[in-house]
Amino acid sequence: MILPIRTIPIRALCGLVISLTTAAAPMAATFSDADWVSLNSGLPGANDGIVAAAVDDVGNVYVGGNFTFIGTVPANRIARWNGQAWSALGSGMNSTVSALALDGTSLYAGGSFTNAGGVSAHYIARWDGSAWSALGSGLNSGMNGGISALAVSGTNLYAGGFFTTAGGAPANSIARWDGSAWRSLGSGVNGNVAALVASGTNLYAGGTFSQAGFLQACSIARWDGSAWSALGQGVTGYYSNIWALAVSGTTLYAAGNFTTAGGVPAKRIARWDGSTWSALGLGFESDVYALAVNGTALYAGGRFLTSDLKQYDIAMWDGSVWLPLGTGWNNGVNALAVSGAILYAGGGFTTTGEVPANRIAQWDGEAWSALGSGINNPVYALAVSDTNLYVGGLFASADGVPACRIAKWDGSGWSGLDSGTGGGDSYVAALAVSGSDLYVGGSFGGPSGLSANIAKWDGNIWSGLGYGLRGVSSTVYAIALSGTNLYAAGDFTTADLRPANRIARWDGSTWSALGSGVNGTVRALAVIGTNLYAGGAFTSAGGRMAWHVARWDGSNWSEVGQGRSGTVRALVVSGTNLYAGGDVAPIGGQVNIAKWDGLTWSALGPGTDGAIYALAVVGNDLFAAGYFTHAGGMPARYIARWDGSAWSALGSGLDQRVSALAADGFGHLFVGGDFYFAGTELSPFIVQAALIPTAAGGHFSNPVYSPKAGFCCVFHEAVLGQTYRIQVSSSLTAGGWIDFTNFSYTGPFMFSNAPGTVSNRFYRAVTP
Repeated sequence: MILPIRTIPIRALCGLVISLTTAAAPMAATFSDADWVSLNSGLPGANDGIVAAAVDDVGNVYVGGNFTFIGTVPANRIARWNGQAWSALGSGMNSTVSALALDGTSLYAGGSFTNAGGVSAHYIARWDGSAWSALGSGLNSGMNGGISALAVSGTNLYAGGFFTTAGGAPANSIARWDGSAWRSLGSGVNGNVAALVASGTNLYAGGTFSQAGFLQACSIARWDGSAWSALGQGVTGYYSNIWALAVSGTTLYAAGNFTTAGGVPAKRIARWDGSTWSALGLGFESDVYALAVNGTALYAGGRFLTSDLKQYDIAMWDGSVWLPLGTGWNNGVNALAVSGAILYAGGGFTTTGEVPANRIAQWDGEAWSALGSGINNPVYALAVSDTNLYVGGLFASADGVPACRIAKWDGSGWSGLDSGTGGGDSYVAALAVSGSDLYVGGSFGGPSGLSANIAKWDGNIWSGLGYGLRGVSSTVYAIALSGTNLYAAGDFTTADLRPANRIARWDGSTWSALGSGVNGTVRALAVIGTNLYAGGAFTSAGGRMAWHVARWDGSNWSEVGQGRSGTVRALVVSGTNLYAGGDVAPIGGQVNIAKWDGLTWSALGPGTDGAIYALAVVGNDLFAAGYFTHAGGMPARYIARWDGSAWSALGSGLDQRVSALAADGFGHLFVGGDFYFAGTELSPFIVQAALIPTAAGGHFSNPVYSPKAGFCCVFHEAVLGQTYRIQVSSSLTAGGWIDFTNFSYTGPFMFSNAPGTVSNRFYRAVTP
């Protein structure tokens, strides 16, 4: 296999198409983190949940939570958005940031951390614009328990949570920092404080407590600077608590998980006018976690259903009714902040309706948008065609380019395939290429209304496989091509309304079943000669016992070897050998992976300690990836290489599961999945492994062609004394190269073809 050092752009020379690819070294024996190549510059948002948000006077948005990077930068649990880009605040925290508050140029952060920017800081710290510092000194810095809420009033900072000391002195769940020391607020409260808001000289605290000072106070109380008082009967319910508070003029809003306020029915949100509680419309069916006020509008965020039982997670109260913002979210809103006309929302979501936005998004009054760009969700399928990589999954954009569940990487940039395969809960799970045609399978209604769950892209337009919307009846997990036949498999039971149990054949015009099919989901397909192999979670094929791997010979199903337990999730062919991977134990005494030579299964060492989701062959090496941390008993995070005798890691591997692998003919292995980092390289969900190191020097130049003289080209700037082979092919498909000439490099070398002997050729130089 080879890796191009440099490629001269394809040139049209009097009708002759030529691509010249320079020399490369043999496949490296070892792989380091320097060999990972990013294909995704960042993420539209964060890689984990956002819990808190705050906006300063000049429009900077600060967010805190559980994330470790955001946009294109590593950022441990806290970051700033300046309107154009994300930046980290020093080295951040060593655990969750749950609360934020601003006071002039100071940003205060609270949570479950004990270290901020390398400084010991117990659960609370201050950022002055350049460095973190603790509030207090030594063992008396901060609290002895986590902080959930912060509020600033005048020169005082108030902190609430679930602690018993502040600055080493007694303070039950709430305390005040006066700039030099921590002070208690009377005897505090007898439970967790989850929300704080200041209004004039009053501080309101909400949470899960029944007593403030020595008074009964059901989940909410007021501190006037010297004493606690209750707000009527407070809030009650099966498990009553308050998660959020907001003030507008003389009105206090409280939200959380309660069903009555002051004895009045009020579902999860209520209003206090200074003397009585009242409901806000019909409220919500489940928890509200965040509140924000902007003019006359009140915004509520959470993981809730509105009164019409639709999942929105965020809504606006216009004074009389609740109105949803957008078309719904997929995993809750935990934090809200307002800056001018912009509302910022943070949480655990990855989309705001159809807009990709990982954990943070902004609302301009009409629509939601992401903060940053990049592939925004996991990759499930990969396929290579010449110099193009096709990527399918759950995403809606690729580096800022709209790409609904499918995109193309041409080596330098991303592009979408028309309108893609549809949004919502749809996804692409399988890809296969035949010439200029790309076949796409998954769970979708069909591009442009064509062919449910499977379709074809010819480079310009989508077309269906079957009549109208029919396609196949459920998800397609695998596609295989053999001659003029396409095989699709998954968990469907019909193809074009005809019975087809989990597997079917498309001959270019109609679907047909493969006998009676199989009795469980098929996850993988592979072809060897005239035989089609299927792997999955089934136990019979064609009515015959076939545990998780079966063979279709064109007319009948048969079992492949002896039965086994588990699910086969990946199949790949190398020569006459079939490799099977999954969460299977044992196959021939092997865990999760084995080789079938046509007669028996054999082991590949001790295998892996977790499931295998994808397999690929490059040269003589087999690559396995999935959800494991060891291969052959050695550390190998989510991806490993089998060289025929032993397993080895690819650098420090990935930080999360791998779902897809695809190799081209140039020593590149493309990797897709749920990960964010490959080694130390930030490349969310998609990355390239450069398997062959670049050889020093060597490239083509000055290609010349004429009908009378033929074709000639110069190879130069290579390694003196190195032996090279010039090879030729009619395509870039792996395996199509043949030797043209061999030589030992002593200086610029010219090679040529006689007139009339060449057409549509690709050239490359390789080392033996």
